[in-house]
Order: sequence, then C-alpha cells, then structure tokens
Amino acid sequence: ATLTANIAAGTASLGTSAISSATCATTVTVAATGVLTTDVVTASFNGDPTAVTGYVPLTSGMLTIIVYPTSGNVNFKVCNNTTSSITPGAITLNWKVTR
Repeated sequence: ATLTANIAAGTASLGTSAISSATCATTVTVAATGVLTTDVVTASFNGDPTAVTGYVPLTSGMLTIIVYPTSGNVNFKVCNNTTSSITPGAITLNWKVTR
C-alpha cells in the first residue's frame, strides 16, 4: 500500500488587479517549509466562488487558477483566457501539500 503524508497547509489570498485578455496575474507565492517540486498541491475556495467577479460561470468565460509547487513554496497563478480584461473580486484558497 502507498501512504501519503501531509507536508504543509494554509491559505492564499488571490489578487484583485485587472488581468488583461490572454495573460496571467503575478504569481501568488506562499512559503511552505519542506515542499518539493515533486509534491502534489491541492487547493479549493474557502467559500462559494460563483458570486465573485472573475469566478462566475459565464458564457464569456471565467478565470483559471494554475497551482504548482516549487522548492519550499506553493504557487497560484490566475490566468484570463477570455477576450476581455477581468478585474477579479477578492477570494481566498485553502491549500494542502501531500507526498
């Protein structure tokens, strides 16, 4: 049997500055002691995001969050794959790293 271990956990507040079409906001990096680039980062919203600007499911699109580890950190990059600029509302992610 394979067991997983929790390495780190926390929260990350995402930015609220405008994100132009086909670009990404500055990466939000959170220090996470012991995290390796081979670890798995899982993240979820700390509440229902569907009423928050940028995360509302619309036919014109919504923002995408890319989650990845780097040595000693977890990273969250919000990207806009729509044809218009989006200024996202405030939102927080809960995250956990497992190995």
